[in-house]
Amino acid sequence: MKRRVGFLLSIALLTGILAGCAGAAAGNNGAGTPENTPSTAETGVSEPNSDAVWPRTYVDAGGTEVVLNAKPQKIALLFFHHYEAILALNAPLYAATDIEVYNGWESLKPYSEKTELIDLGGTREPNLEKLVEIEPDLIIAASGVHDAILDNIRKIAPTVVVSRMDNFGTWQGTLREYGKILGEEVLAEKRVADLETLIAEARDTLSTRSDETVALIQPTEKEVYYWMPDYIYNPEGGLGITGALSKPDGIAAGAVASYEGFADANPDYIFFYEDALNENDEAVQKSLEGNPLWESLDAVKSGHIYILDRSAFSGGPLAMELGVKTILNAMAAN
Repeated sequence: MKRRVGFLLSIALLTGILAGCAGAAAGNNGAGTPENTPSTAETGVSEPNSDAVWPRTYVDAGGTEVVLNAKPQKIALLFFHHYEAILALNAPLYAATDIEVYNGWESLKPYSEKTELIDLGGTREPNLEKLVEIEPDLIIAASGVHDAILDNIRKIAPTVVVSRMDNFGTWQGTLREYGKILGEEVLAEKRVADLETLIAEARDTLSTRSDETVALIQPTEKEVYYWMPDYIYNPEGGLGITGALSKPDGIAAGAVASYEGFADANPDYIFFYEDALNENDEAVQKSLEGNPLWESLDAVKSGHIYILDRSAFSGGPLAMELGVKTILNAMAAN
């Protein structure tokens, strides 16, 4: 039987349950308030009127019926993989785990530059004391990640457990599920339609370059890792660009190749996976200069070397938009 979760427990009662928790509500600690989220003009996201009805009941990934009495105004995210789905719907994200992702990913810069979030520690070990202090009105937890502490989390505020499976298994499904949670079904559908249109138009533009090959790579000191995001290589739902895989070496999507194998593939365009949180990425790229195998590549000779931020590989809607525009601008300009 599905459990109906009640959320009328006061924060004060939680003191005796969570050892060492501070019951008093904290201030923003310098964090931006929900009202300071980027505006429509800053993010390029329109906000159509939603016919959301409150209260509403959402059946989460754990089968629990979660009753949300009003539109959330102070959201705490414990699962960093879903930063983008929440922000793409202009929801008032207030606190989150893995803040370095929020502050470091290019796709999230329009938000992180405008709004500072309260740091809740790591995704797998969130700071429950801080969570109590900030008094959120909605907590997002993840199935299989927070199971052991879920009962405690639910005593703090209404908690929705999300999953990467079922409807959360696609970027469209994830946006739509968050639309249901946040009362932004209309905006979620618009976001899906806008991104699908962007991808389709870019695919049409790049169809004239189908004879040119593209490699998204993360080089290491001794080998090259191929990244194969579906939204880039898929011929139907993605950009449909031609991957540069070295068949003689039997390289499959996402596989690792030697530099000799990569030279055999000889792509026309190369996009470096670059993680702002990993200083080694840039160092390895620079070390390739002067390498005979590297200098022999057509992409290097023609200057078709570009940077693609780590966030563009995450599969979120904002990341996909960044990836599509980066690749389109690079290839359509040549």
